[in-house]
Amino acid sequence: HGSTWDGAGGAIWVGVNGEGSLLVADGGQVNTALFSSSSQATGVSTVKVTGAGSHLRASTSFRFGSRGKATLTVADGGAVTIGSGLGTMFLSDLATGKTTLNIGAAAGDTAVAPGTINAASVTSGDGTATIVFNHTDGAYSFAPNLSGNASLEVYSGTTTLAGNNSSFSGTTTINGGTLKSGSANGFARNTAYTVNGGVLDLSGFDLVMSSLKGSGGEVALGAADLTVNSSGDSTFAGVLSGTGDVIKQGAAGLTLTGDSSGFA
Repeated sequence: HGSTWDGAGGAIWVGVNGEGSLLVADGGQVNTALFSSSSQATGVSTVKVTGAGSHLRASTSFRFGSRGKATLTVADGGAVTIGSGLGTMFLSDLATGKTTLNIGAAAGDTAVAPGTINAASVTSGDGTATIVFNHTDGAYSFAPNLSGNASLEVYSGTTTLAGNNSSFSGTTTINGGTLKSGSANGFARNTAYTVNGGVLDLSGFDLVMSSLKGSGGEVALGAADLTVNSSGDSTFAGVLSGTGDVIKQGAAGLTLTGDSSGFA
């Protein structure tokens, strides 16, 4: 809380074989070269960086939940910086890893202000990784490039994916809030999308989905074309809006049961 742990030339391991936690709050600073959590399958780690000025920095390597279970929450103006903003955050490197990255609050909790990930990329490996956006910001930009097969879950706030996510192959689920594409490669192509609430906003950029389903919400095309090329039948009960085209490809059926009367 408010102090500095300066191990800039060393390494910090959290929850290697058992349970471990790290709280960086009230403007606290943690500096290290290598940061690792849950590096063994029996490891369980919880890391939270919260509050204006609170900062966790890793100058060379950041591997989170490599083999075990790990949760990283970045909230209320806190920040994680890797390689001076040019490094990579690795999530769940190996098959036994199970990692959750919360921007704001955890799923099911009351949304709070987000924190920031200063990194060139966030990459998920062979394990299970989930990135949760549950915050109160109306114009939050998530800048790192996404790659790997993590699951994106959106619950609150407006988040723009500003990176190049062409190498991302995970699923995207909107339960509330708004997720916007910040570029032609902002949303992953040929992946599955579920919209149960909130808004999936293509921001005028064409998108090809491998699946569209969900119980509500809105898919806002703007002037973009949305192509759904699915191999299994699906139903979307939400709203389509915009002036672009919806193109169905593949042998499977897509059933639209929502009121899209405003779709031009």
